[in-house]
Amino acid sequence: MIIVEIPVGDDLIQKLGEKQVEKLLLDELEYQRFKLLEEELQQAMKEAKGVDWEAAFEKTRQQAYDEWIERREKRNG
Repeated sequence: MIIVEIPVGDDLIQKLGEKQVEKLLLDELEYQRFKLLEEELQQAMKEAKGVDWEAAFEKTRQQAYDEWIERREKRNG
């Protein structure tokens, strides 16, 4: 990992504060990291042979929904 130093206008520092500017930049970098991972995942899925992704996603979606209903019923008694 490297540390990147960038100029930030005094007006932003005064308005938001140094910590908030740092947080905004770190959040954006984290978003970009996940975006790259998503692109890699999409490419790998396209290249995978013999996998019915729609069926796999639907099964997982249904399992998540069933778990959510079960937890909600337990919570609501």
